[in-house]
Amino acid sequence: MRKTPISRTSPSMKEREFTEKLIQRDREAWQEFVERYTPVIYEQVRRCLRKYKAGSSPEQDAGDLYLSVFQSFLEKDCRKFRQFEGRCSLARWVRMATTSHVIDLLRKERQEVSLEAEDSEGLSLFDRIPNLDPSAEEELLEARRRDALREVLRDWSEEDRLLISLTYEQEMPADQIAAMLNVSR
Repeated sequence: MRKTPISRTSPSMKEREFTEKLIQRDREAWQEFVERYTPVIYEQVRRCLRKYKAGSSPEQDAGDLYLSVFQSFLEKDCRKFRQFEGRCSLARWVRMATTSHVIDLLRKERQEVSLEAEDSEGLSLFDRIPNLDPSAEEELLEARRRDALREVLRDWSEEDRLLISLTYEQEMPADQIAAMLNVSR
């Protein structure tokens, strides 16, 4: 007797029957689902938090999101399970559904930040942006340094000034400078 090859992308009949039991809210099926897919869902929630919510505490948010994912499977008469078409394994589909749900929740959580909104110290975001422009004192010191350098360079030979210019202004490699000036490196 010839066996019919099973497609790797389609779930087994067992998975389809299992999802039907979940839709019918079979207590044993739900218990099995929770036991089997808790690690999958929890790990996927943590991955999403690491990837899409840098800077927060993934462990703190993971528990809430984990419960929200399970709740989403039950909502609207198990609508999510009704969407399972069997194009992939149930485990892969659960990971994708989890990722989608978590990303949606994280998008809703984002808040628009106003530049004028003040924090607890009374500073707006605009006021907290550091001014990176040099102060008048820093500009004066820099001008004095440039003038002193020009004065020192006036006493140097033309070849020495060319060497400084090629090295620091044009950032030319030492090998090229040596070849150009016909000197050793």
